Amino acid sequence: MGDIATIANGNGDVQDAQTDYHEWLFPFFDRSEEQKYFDAYSFDKEAIIYAGEGQNFMPRYYNVSVQAQPE
Repeated sequence: MGDIATIANGNGDVQDAQTDYHEWLFPFFDRSEEQKYFDAYSFDKEAIIYAGEGQNFMPRYYNVSVQAQPE
């Protein structure tokens, strides 16, 4: 996959994520199926988001600013 796309991890910490949505927050992705939110973003690109360790996580497509947890 690295031949056709850039593979990267975010720098957010799940302990800083929020579960309540507010319009100023960005989607945050970790290995959980639960949607969380963050007050900053680490990616502002088109992305396919998937779990790196085979968890029960459905891949998601986004073309907005998002925050992701590092592995």
